[in-house]
Amino acid sequence: MALDATTEKLFCAADASTLLALLPLLRSQIEQARAELERVERHQKNSADSDAKLAETYGEALAKFHTRIGDDPEARESLRALRDKVNAALGRLREHDERTAQHVDDLFRHLVELTQRERWIVDEMKRRGYLPLFPGEDLLSEL
Repeated sequence: MALDATTEKLFCAADASTLLALLPLLRSQIEQARAELERVERHQKNSADSDAKLAETYGEALAKFHTRIGDDPEARESLRALRDKVNAALGRLREHDERTAQHVDDLFRHLVELTQRERWIVDEMKRRGYLPLFPGEDLLSEL
């Protein structure tokens, strides 16, 4: 897995003990990022389900009000004001959903970066001879 050039240069310059000392920290960070990603994804799904139900309920309520008020101009104006407030609230929910989706993307990228660093260190320790190759792993590198 490829690291960014700065990180790779830094890691290449590090001695084995430094790299090995990073592994538990990286593993802890990976687990923490994975748990947070799962939590946010659950929240995102629950929010989406709730938002859909809320929009459906508001839509049904507005339709019922519309049929009940008839041709009363004041009631129609009140209904328009209510509809505008509902639409504004639904718009804020969509904005929140977009921010949550961006947060999920950011968390995923962070998790990938942490995993790449961990994998790079393990591969480097194998390359330097500090860790043994997995049986057959040397054959895979020749492909």
